[in-house]
Amino acid sequence: MRRYLRRMRDHIYTSAGLYRLAEGFSTFAVVHVAFLIFTSLQGVFINTLFIRLTGDSNLVMYYNIITNCFSGPTMLLSSFLARRTSPTHSLRLGILFHICMYITFFASLNHLGTAMPLIAALAGLGNGCYWFSYSYIINVYSTDESRDLAISLIGVLAGAVSLTVPALSGLVIAQFEGIAGYAVMFGFSLCMAVVTILISAKLSPVAPADRHSHLRELLQVIRGNRLYALSFTGEFFKCVREGVCAFLFNILLFEAVTNEAIVGVNTLLSGVVSILGAFVYGKIVSSKNRILSMGVSCTLLLGCALLLFVQLSPLTIILYSTLNAALGVFLMNPAFTISYQLVLGSERSRGAMEEFIGLRECCIVFGRVCGILFTLCMPKTTFGYVATIVLLTAAQYIMVLVFRYVQRHYQKEA
Repeated sequence: MRRYLRRMRDHIYTSAGLYRLAEGFSTFAVVHVAFLIFTSLQGVFINTLFIRLTGDSNLVMYYNIITNCFSGPTMLLSSFLARRTSPTHSLRLGILFHICMYITFFASLNHLGTAMPLIAALAGLGNGCYWFSYSYIINVYSTDESRDLAISLIGVLAGAVSLTVPALSGLVIAQFEGIAGYAVMFGFSLCMAVVTILISAKLSPVAPADRHSHLRELLQVIRGNRLYALSFTGEFFKCVREGVCAFLFNILLFEAVTNEAIVGVNTLLSGVVSILGAFVYGKIVSSKNRILSMGVSCTLLLGCALLLFVQLSPLTIILYSTLNAALGVFLMNPAFTISYQLVLGSERSRGAMEEFIGLRECCIVFGRVCGILFTLCMPKTTFGYVATIVLLTAAQYIMVLVFRYVQRHYQKEA
């Protein structure tokens, strides 16, 4: 039996291409999955909780604005911490901030609306610290040729989490009156966060090659090469849509049905197709067709968004949300790999990787905040919601053109 299991493991290891990734990737993947388990619940149902308590969808948007405003600058600060210590320390600090967020949630259970800014700020601090470390460490375990594979594998795991956790959580929450179900599931998330920080202790420290900040040198590189500035611009336009779609579909669905179980089922369907999308992405997308991947997926998403003008119902929301999950990896992942190809291709910018990640994240959260502010300004009607999705999706063509220019000129200069 052991021999059979060993052969099966070796077969999966070879067929999945895991041999192309550095040793330690599996431990990092386990930590990341554990992190996704306790944050996916908070990411999906904190929005429905605020709507259930107040009936005001604007409160959800304010929550997401505050979260993003804290996560971006925290990314940049984490780059200085990583220089002094290790990115793995920043990763653990991010988990610790999330633990503090859950403790704050339970301490203010009777006045969550008032405590919302503090909860959002702690979530933003946790996301900033953790996702900086994720962006840095995933490059340690991959090269430009294997990075699409690494991102694809992480995408499959993330899809598996979104396939199970929100769906089960929604069913549990729906069984209780009021917010009791939320308290149960957030208590589970708190326990899971504690387990995650213990597992993260097994990660080997990633020692930075240089403990001095290279922010000034990076800014000089950016001023001297427009491709870096264009890369940041592309990340901005990518996240104008991504930041809104992260919660808008669930808000629309919850306002239509007021049932957490349905929201969980929608997230389950998105998880299924995101796994398939991530798997197919890893098989067919490479450095040769990244721009084509972005352009085709953007066109399909825009065409289907226009069909929402015909009818916006719970069914069409679920269908479009599912399509968005399937094509999202093809639209957004190439931007990640092109940006890192650029920064890793130059010796000067490669030495400022930590600072590059921080600046990139500031552009990302700026895009998310602008997208949310744009959504706040649109009419809270069927036409207004659909027009928001259509306009933000159309803006992705700017991202495609920008990254097309960046990749072409980078290849000429290389």
